[in-house]
Amino acid sequence: MKPRYIVTFEWPHDTDARRADSGSEPKSQRVRAALEASGIEFEEMYSTVGWVELLAIVRAPSHSTLSAALYEMTVNDRVRTETMRAFADEDLGCFR
Repeated sequence: MKPRYIVTFEWPHDTDARRADSGSEPKSQRVRAALEASGIEFEEMYSTVGWVELLAIVRAPSHSTLSAALYEMTVNDRVRTETMRAFADEDLGCFR
């Protein structure tokens, strides 16, 4: 089973970035396309109200694969990301 991660995405709110983003495909579609092209599988994705715009729960072959895909996004799409390794209750059984 591939490791599970929670990734948050935040785009800058300055006027130039909004202007450049208008008329393009939705951000969620860009995120999904970019990460799936790297072999990353989506479990869930949410648009949020708060300090981040999108939150995704994904499974990646490795941390380095996910890191490389997210780095590529930050360069090409002016997005900030934060990544957390996520463990479901059943994943933690051996630590109890």
